[in-house]
Amino acid sequence: MKYTKRILLIILTIALATSCGDDVAGPSDNSNLPYFTINDGNVWYYDLMTKGGEGDYVYGLRDEHTISPSFIGGKNCLKYYLVGEGEQIEDNSFKYARTDENGYYIYFDEFIDDYSDYADELKDVWVKYVDFKNEKWTQFDIYLDFNTNSAARHRASIKFKGEIVGKEEVEYNGKKYNAIKSIVTLTVKDTTSGSGLVFLNSDVRTIEFTTINDIGFYKIRQSTDGVLKDSYQILTDHK
Repeated sequence: MKYTKRILLIILTIALATSCGDDVAGPSDNSNLPYFTINDGNVWYYDLMTKGGEGDYVYGLRDEHTISPSFIGGKNCLKYYLVGEGEQIEDNSFKYARTDENGYYIYFDEFIDDYSDYADELKDVWVKYVDFKNEKWTQFDIYLDFNTNSAARHRASIKFKGEIVGKEEVEYNGKKYNAIKSIVTLTVKDTTSGSGLVFLNSDVRTIEFTTINDIGFYKIRQSTDGVLKDSYQILTDHK
């Protein structure tokens, strides 16, 4: 199955995505849980970082802009786009995100396109990436058994879950904050059989979010099979 590229696209899509209000409540009473929301017209500025011989260094810049209140997938939300240094904005660059009293979500017409025709839960869906009320949450736990046009049989397990993993003190714009660290994990396991052959495919992708209450994403880092990558992005300013 060709879902690996789609999973990578999901990761890149959420890497700097933020949210908009949707019946937004006040800040969480539990300071151990994250809470944030933004408004139309906000801009977030990030440095793209990686490790080198002399330590971490900036290899690029990226901004996030929230625009145009919208109604998508049955929810009020904001359109947003990400733009890197020297990049041009294109129509297909726009995405949709929202918050409500329960968490932060991104909209997908198809969450994993290779499986969407076999699971309605993966179509026209708001996917929760940060939970404002629970330390652990599960969005998908799906088992599929289907045949494709090639007559191959697929048995697939799809899981998407998240959890709060701790706190750390960070410095942002000259002030220190107790930031909250959470992770989301997408696990896809597929067994394909046909013509007497069986192929196994397994992919696990994790994204680590560090958030500051009432500010939003401070640091975002990806990992593959539990190994954190050397590159990450970090908030430098917002308005």
